[in-house]
Amino acid sequence: MKKYRELLIYLVVLICSGILFVLSIYASNDGSLHDVLLNIASDLFVASAVVVFIRYIVGWRPEEEQQYRQETLLGSIKSNLEGILATYTFGVQYLENAASVRSELEKAISRADDNVLSLGAKSQASEYLEAISEAIQKRQVIYHRLLNDSHIPHELHKHLQDVIDETDVQIGWTPKTKFANMTITEHESIIVLPAPSSDKFSAIKLPGKLNSHRYKRYFFEAFDQSISIRTDKGVEILCEECSPDTARNPVLIKKILLEELDKASRP
Repeated sequence: MKKYRELLIYLVVLICSGILFVLSIYASNDGSLHDVLLNIASDLFVASAVVVFIRYIVGWRPEEEQQYRQETLLGSIKSNLEGILATYTFGVQYLENAASVRSELEKAISRADDNVLSLGAKSQASEYLEAISEAIQKRQVIYHRLLNDSHIPHELHKHLQDVIDETDVQIGWTPKTKFANMTITEHESIIVLPAPSSDKFSAIKLPGKLNSHRYKRYFFEAFDQSISIRTDKGVEILCEECSPDTARNPVLIKKILLEELDKASRP
């Protein structure tokens, strides 16, 4: 309807210009009036004819061009936004049970080529620990482990004893338990959520280098305040199976670790 109303207005203007042209003929005896009417008529006619030609014959629509520009701009914004989301948030996963957490941890370690940072003292999944050992020995991956409790399972004890003498391995201990358990590589971060029992836990997997960078900083803020473990004995005193007299005794553990650290630093 709007289109036809506009066309009707332009036709009325054309008709008016024709009427003025006719009047200018009748006013030919009066030279000045004739010229004025003729100029008005010709201007109206030319302007209306040009608009009708462009709008309804050529098909140009200024509002359609504006709409096209808006759609192009919105499309560009949407494309950029999708790129940002793909970079930073795409692939975030909730791992709802222990089996899925272990599976994703193994995959994360297998993809690591640079470093593995592990914060936690309860790791005992053999496949996960073996994957870390293999990454250290075959791909020279740098490994940092922060033990944040007064005791560790025997499986973790054996794993740490196997790798403690490797050049790119550093182990730290802190009695503080407030930290979230996590494993970080250069590609992804897996944050293990608190659980009421050791075999019923879940996790969140955060992909991307940006997330890895953030949690790497979190890890080293804690690791830099820990006591370094450099000897087999330092690991053994934490094992609840091998050292029941010292495990779960953070005061005694700290004393022994500092003594072992002092011995290791002597020439």
